[in-house]
Amino acid sequence: MPSAVAVGLLLALNLYGIPAVTVPCGFSQSGLPIGLTFAGPHFSEGRILALARTFEQTTDWHKRRPALSPTMTVPPIA
Repeated sequence: MPSAVAVGLLLALNLYGIPAVTVPCGFSQSGLPIGLTFAGPHFSEGRILALARTFEQTTDWHKRRPALSPTMTVPPIA
């Protein structure tokens, strides 16, 4: 589950209109997906998307899926 700081940061980026994109970058110890957010100055959408695309082409995190099982604990929804 995202921390309050991470949620606050993403909220601030959204409120101020700062371009940002989040890409998968791994899994937590409990098996939940983790995202990496790239952000930049206003009007840098093309550069941010190019960076995210390069990251995804260089890694294979976007192709991996979490291991799901019926016994997996589900975190509470806040």
